[in-house]
Amino acid sequence: MNGETKDHPNGIASKTQKFDLWRNTCNGIVEASFTSTCLLVSIRYFGASDTAKSLLASGGSIGFLFAPLFLILIGKSNLPVSKICSTLMALTAIFILISATSTSAWFYVICVLLGCVLAVQVPSLMVHVYSNNYRPNEKGGRISGNLMLSSATGGATALIIGLILDWDLAYFKVIAVGTFLICLGTAYFHLKIPSKPLESDSLGLSQNLIHASKDRLFLWMLSGLMLTGIGV
Repeated sequence: MNGETKDHPNGIASKTQKFDLWRNTCNGIVEASFTSTCLLVSIRYFGASDTAKSLLASGGSIGFLFAPLFLILIGKSNLPVSKICSTLMALTAIFILISATSTSAWFYVICVLLGCVLAVQVPSLMVHVYSNNYRPNEKGGRISGNLMLSSATGGATALIIGLILDWDLAYFKVIAVGTFLICLGTAYFHLKIPSKPLESDSLGLSQNLIHASKDRLFLWMLSGLMLTGIGV
C-alpha cells in the first residue's frame, strides 16, 4: 500500500507531525515563560513566603500526582484526546491571564499553580495520540525533531524574558498576556491533530510499555520524560 497501513496511514501521520510541530513551538514558549518568570516574580516582585515558593516550584509534581485521576475522567468522557488537550491548554491560558491581574503573592501563586497542574496533564495524553497516529517504529523519529525545536524556542524565549525582566520586573504582566495568546495558539493546534477518544484499555501500564518497546528512540524519550518531568 505504498508505505501505508490500515491503522497508521501516511496522511494522518503527516498531519499529526505538521501540527505537532507548531504545537511544540508554541509550547516551548509557554514552558519557558513558566520557568523564567514564576519564581522570579513571586520572590522579587511579590515577596512570596517560603511556603508559596515551595508550592510554586512543585507545581509540576503536584500535577503528576493528579494525572491518574485525570486519565480516568478523560477515559469516561469519550471525547477525542486532542479536544481534551486543547481544553486543558485553554484553561491554562486563562489562569495565566488572570495571574497578570495579581495584587498579592498568594493569588499569583494559586493562578500559576492551577495552570501548571492542568498543563502537565498534556504529555501523557499526547503519548496516546502518538501511539495511535504513528507506526510503532516511527514515533521516535517523528517526535524528536519537534521536541528539539521546542527546546530551542524555549531557550531563546527564556533568554529574552530574562532580559526584559532585568530591565523592569513589572513587565511580567505584559509577558503573561503574551503567554496567554501563545497558549491559545497551542490549544488551537491541538484541535488540528487527529485523535481518538482515550479507551479504558489504553490505560494499562504493561500495554503501553509493549507499544513503547517497539520503538527504542521513543522508549528512551519516554524514560527521559519520567526522569526529568519535562513535557512534550
